[in-house]
Amino acid sequence: MSARINVGISTMATLGLVLACVAALGAGDKPAQSAPEGLVNTLQQAHALLARADGDYQGHRMKALHHIKAACHELGVNAHCERHHGKNNEAQTTSDEQLRSAQALLQTSLQTATTANSEHVAHHIRRAIEELNTALKIK
Repeated sequence: MSARINVGISTMATLGLVLACVAALGAGDKPAQSAPEGLVNTLQQAHALLARADGDYQGHRMKALHHIKAACHELGVNAHCERHHGKNNEAQTTSDEQLRSAQALLQTSLQTATTANSEHVAHHIRRAIEELNTALKIK
């Protein structure tokens, strides 16, 4: 009888350990967080502005686009946009203004993401803002 109890306890302990491991593995597969009101729309507007802007800015405009896309991905949505390479031969001042407008939208998005404790989203938004700061220094 004592051996049966020990086997039963051992089996239960093993089962508990397996369940704990499965639960821990599943915890990493969290669903995308719900987006605070207006955040997705603001990110998509910033993405569209940057996509239309002309000029490469030594790759910093594209890096900002990728960070915005990553922030949208964290929220479980796509950053809709028709193209990523502006080659409309627009004036540098026009393109710079589009980058500044996108930057202002990202600042608003950063405040919203930070208030909502969406740290991964806020991280990507901060990186996009940094890329735009660097891009705007390039002439």
